[in-house]
Amino acid sequence: MINFKKDSLWSYSQIQYTQPGVEEYCLELQNTYRGNVNILLFCSWLGYCGIKISIKDIILAISTIQDWDLNVVQSLRRARKYYTESPVAIENNNIKSDLKKLELISEKSVQNTLYEWTLLQNFMPSIAKDLKWTITNINKYLVILDAPILSDKNKLFTHENFT
Repeated sequence: MINFKKDSLWSYSQIQYTQPGVEEYCLELQNTYRGNVNILLFCSWLGYCGIKISIKDIILAISTIQDWDLNVVQSLRRARKYYTESPVAIENNNIKSDLKKLELISEKSVQNTLYEWTLLQNFMPSIAKDLKWTITNINKYLVILDAPILSDKNKLFTHENFT
C-alpha cells in the first residue's frame, strides 16, 4: 500500500497551480478541450510521487469522480460564471466570492476522492523522482482529450518547488 499524507495531492495542486503559466495552461485545457484540471494535476502529482499510470488508470480515475464533478463542481462553476456576468454581480460581490469558495471546496472533494482511489490501487512508486514521469502521465491524459502533447522539455510542470 502507498503511504501518502492525506492532503498531499491538494497541497501539491495548490502549489503547482500558482507556478508561472500553469493556471493559464489548465484553464486553456479546460475551456478548449473540456479537460478536467483536477485530473491534469492528479496525473502530474502521481508522476511527482514516482508513479507511472496508464490511459486505463486515468479513465478509471475519471469515472470515479465523474458524477460529483458534473453535478457539483461544474454546476458551481457555471453558477459563478453566470453570476459574474449578470448585472446583479455589481451590487453584491460577496456572492461571487462565496460561490468561488464552494467551487474550491467541491474541487478539494474531487481530489480527496482521487487520493482515496489512489490508495486502493496497486501502484508501485519509485523512490527516484523524474520530471519525465509527470510529463508522461499528463500526456496520456492529453491523448484522451485529443489535445496537443507536452514536450519532455516542458517547464510548466516542474518539481522545483517541492521537496
